[in-house]
Amino acid sequence: MIRRAVGGALVVAVLLDAIVLLFQATGVETSLRFGPLWLRAHDLLKPLMVGAGLWALLALAVWRVRIARRLALSGVALLLLSTLATLARQARVMFPIGDGAVLESNTQLLLRGQLLLGAYSRFAWHHPGPLLFFVLSPFYLLAGQNTAGLNAGALAINVAALVATLWMLSRRGSRALVVVVAAAMAFYGWRVQAMLASFWNPHLEVFPTVALVAAAAGAAAGDLVLLPVVAFFASFIGQTHVGMMPPALAMAGFAAVGATLARREGTPDARLGATMRRALNLTTWFVLLLWLLPIADEVGSTPGNITLLVRFFTLEQHGLGHPFSTSFDAWSGALLGAFRPTFQIAWGGAVAGAAAWWQRLGTPVLVVLTAGAGWRAWRANRRYPAALAASIVLLAVVGLWSITHIGDDIIDHEIFWLSALGVLGVSVLAAEAIEVASVVPVVPPRVAAAATILGCTAFVSTFAALGATEFVRGLGQPGVESEDERIVRAMYEGLRAYMDEAHVKKPLLRINQPAWGYAAGLVVQLERAGIPFAIEDGAVSMFTDAVRATGDEDAEIWVVSPKVHEEFAARNGNVVVAARDPVYADAMPMAPNRNR
Repeated sequence: MIRRAVGGALVVAVLLDAIVLLFQATGVETSLRFGPLWLRAHDLLKPLMVGAGLWALLALAVWRVRIARRLALSGVALLLLSTLATLARQARVMFPIGDGAVLESNTQLLLRGQLLLGAYSRFAWHHPGPLLFFVLSPFYLLAGQNTAGLNAGALAINVAALVATLWMLSRRGSRALVVVVAAAMAFYGWRVQAMLASFWNPHLEVFPTVALVAAAAGAAAGDLVLLPVVAFFASFIGQTHVGMMPPALAMAGFAAVGATLARREGTPDARLGATMRRALNLTTWFVLLLWLLPIADEVGSTPGNITLLVRFFTLEQHGLGHPFSTSFDAWSGALLGAFRPTFQIAWGGAVAGAAAWWQRLGTPVLVVLTAGAGWRAWRANRRYPAALAASIVLLAVVGLWSITHIGDDIIDHEIFWLSALGVLGVSVLAAEAIEVASVVPVVPPRVAAAATILGCTAFVSTFAALGATEFVRGLGQPGVESEDERIVRAMYEGLRAYMDEAHVKKPLLRINQPAWGYAAGLVVQLERAGIPFAIEDGAVSMFTDAVRATGDEDAEIWVVSPKVHEEFAARNGNVVVAARDPVYADAMPMAPNRNR
């Protein structure tokens, strides 16, 4: 009776909170009091946060009813995501440069239906696919096409990947395994807090890779429901960064082979065979859907991006790789990097410094112990722990193989994902040690389940709070801009003034290499404003053919370094659009070339 009364009261409270949110969406002024809190329609954050809390309490009240529990948890997730989007929408307008600007430009292209590929690479090809931008774009739209929306999307991806990891572990793993991995990922989140809300593509491959390991292990242990999940996460990390294709293919192959072997070793059953065929059929079509746009680019372009990637990695010469000792040093330093006091987040620099002696010693020990734990679990007929250990060992070996094939300098972001794998491996070993030592007290199943849920909730909340803190910090203070942002703002405002004064309809941007980062920032501002523009052929690959010159451009805008600006300033008719070291923008009128 009491449970029903509490549940009913929570339903009423949730409905009232929903009414306040509805009034906010329609612009009607209203307010509602929840104890000491006044919820007003013009203050969206409080109703969202209160609503998330109410949905969480409702989930606990109806936990035994699966459908009601799932609906309540979905309500929590929806309101928390809405809170993120609202914070991003209320943030000041940002002026990104460099890689951040290129990624935001890609998101703009996707929203206009003009993007078939992933992020641009400095080697003049694109990463395989745009799946990352499909996930980021809803947050970007809800944030009013502000850069902060991409940061919100990045945080959502990382938290969702952690939740998905724990869900997949709970399907076949022990409660100790789930809680220990949750604690380990909270620790790792603390170590990499500065990247939890970063939308740079090398950062957004880390936690999805952990989720891929959990999914591949589950599928290999016979959980066929996870085959499409494996396909999604493998496609996501592979499309986000081409360097993750070997791990993605390794995990996909491991899952497929493991699922096939698990079925053959089981009791022959016609229904199981039908389930296997349905799972494989669904996964195959899902993979085709996920890779439809990259395939369309390959078929419709000459050469296609896939062809460029194949040529780059197989035909072009980029060095002979690194000696095994150098590769091993980088591998061991990355795999146990999170446990090193001097651990740093990857931001695109060359790997600096040798691994510590304990890392060089501990990494092979970790791999061997993980393999041994997997073998022990296999002999005990505990398939999921065995498959999880095997997937970690396989991915560690693939990581080492990949490093030996890097032709140029080893860049930190190329191997940074291994640090998360190392933390996962240590946590799996710790959970296995708990199982062997039988140190978990025997308690009633209901109490054990509640303790697992509360523990995971606490660790996930800690992880999310770390990310939310970083997200809010990244929003900055209203009216406070960095020097780089002021430069981009000055260029954009100067270009708009020049276009209005000279009646320019469509400028052609020409980019001097040292100034490319600021030029990318200018491109984002033009895209946000919906101003037509084009980019010279030499730089168009960075932004795709959607902005290639078509002959109707009526002014040239040169974004250049100070040295080049000195030469341009002497030209007859040159107009200085923006002058702010270390970048200048010079303009010259031009006659449209309709025959282009």
